[in-house]
Amino acid sequence: MLGPIKLNTYCLKSHLASNTALISQWNTRIDIDNNGEGDLLGDNVLILPPKCPTKLNILIKIKRNDIVLTKNDSLLEEILSTFKKGRNFWENLLYDIECSINSDSYIQIQLTCKLWTSNKLLTLLENPISLRPHITAQPSLVFIRRVIIQAHFIHLDEEILDLSDIYFHFNEYFASLFISTLEFQFPLVFSNLARNRARWNESSLAPISYALTESSRLLPYMVQLVNNDTTATTAYQLLTRGRNIDPIDFQLLKI
Repeated sequence: MLGPIKLNTYCLKSHLASNTALISQWNTRIDIDNNGEGDLLGDNVLILPPKCPTKLNILIKIKRNDIVLTKNDSLLEEILSTFKKGRNFWENLLYDIECSINSDSYIQIQLTCKLWTSNKLLTLLENPISLRPHITAQPSLVFIRRVIIQAHFIHLDEEILDLSDIYFHFNEYFASLFISTLEFQFPLVFSNLARNRARWNESSLAPISYALTESSRLLPYMVQLVNNDTTATTAYQLLTRGRNIDPIDFQLLKI
């Protein structure tokens, strides 16, 4: 069962070298696959990256004055190159990354999750949940399949648009998208701190569960504690610690 989540339209404005305005409009849709296992809007849902070997796809379609940039457009190739140079962001988020332009002229970012491997997903979540199907309060699992972003740049036709002009818009939008939405709604997929906390604590979860219950029953609930901890968001860290935090570099594009 595939359920799309459509985010509100977002607009940015800057100025070109000639001091004329450059406006960008952003529309994002997130496709969720819950395989009929859980209520997407429920309180006990854990949203994760796709199960291996499926990759998490981020697809970006770019238009300029209502004209779609295609594979033959040099600007699209330049944008792809900046995504490849920004791969450190995704690696710090515990993903392997591949970037390309697909046959439909989308920039395609394919992410392979290094945190939620098949064995770890089975041990910490799927097996403990399947052994107790009669308990309705336990977490259910849903999986993000892809994120589709439509970026539309609007400017005077006589102006030449180059990479330096749109570089700011891309990074500004992605920073806003992560800080205001993705980290809050999908922490086990997109929060750097939440994913790393899960990694740091994973070896302790099973001993704690078996020490307290002599079973694996607590494992999904402990993962849920990490998922529900809003202190793992950049917004919380900025509000409470200000400049004392180690900054996360949200420059997904680097020239």
